[in-house]
Formats: sequence, C-alpha cells, structure tokens
Amino acid sequence: MDWNNCIKEGNSVKITKNKKRALFLVKQAENTLDILDKIKIDESNVSVFFTNYYDALLELLHGLMNYEGYKVKNHYCLGYYIRDVLDDQQSFHVFDRARLLRNSTIYYGERFDNVVLLDAIKQIKNTFSRLRKRTK
Repeated sequence: MDWNNCIKEGNSVKITKNKKRALFLVKQAENTLDILDKIKIDESNVSVFFTNYYDALLELLHGLMNYEGYKVKNHYCLGYYIRDVLDDQQSFHVFDRARLLRNSTIYYGERFDNVVLLDAIKQIKNTFSRLRKRTK
C-alpha cells in the first residue's frame, strides 16, 4: 500500500487548501503538547499520556494536510503521506509504530511496558518537532 493507492481508493482526497484551518490545527496541536508537557507522567497515567501525545501528532498532521490541500480518511494514509509525499522515512516509522501501539491498546486491550510507552512518547515529541518545521 502507498499514497497513490490511498488516492485511487478514495481514502485520500484533494481539497481546497485551507491555511486558516491548517494554522488552527497546528496551534491546537502545539497547545495540547504544551499542556501535556506540564503534567508529570508516572506508571498510573503513562498509557493515557501516550494516546494524548499521539492525538497531538495526528492534529499536527491533519493541519499539515489541510495546508497542502489533502484530507485523509484513515491513519494508514497519514503514514503513507509522511513516507511517500514528504519522503520522511524516520517520521513514518515513528508514526507507524505509535499507530500500532495505540491501536493495540484501544482496540485489543493490550498493555505495554511503561518503558515502551515512554520511549514512544519521546519519539512522538521529536517527530512532532521535525514535522512542525514544515508548517512554518
């Protein structure tokens, strides 16, 4: 699967660029990250924080997509956009790993070691910073 398949199957569609909405989404994602960074993460809340950091990254990506004039219907295609259009393999791998962890937790009730989730949070924050530079 790749970005072109997402477009062919209608899971990614071209829309009118909406810079105002894009900037709003980016700002919201930054605000979410700022708030999350102010709260202490411990063993009892790390899984909650992980999903919130993932959501902040999603919001940033949706902002980036609006800025470029695309809308996606699933998280897979967001990943393919990162990999195939932005040509950012490192961010793709972080995003895809986080997507798998999140889905395993939310949809299948799997629990992960806190070290795994803390590492994923760190990688998400680094990826957020790298991708954020594309919106400036």
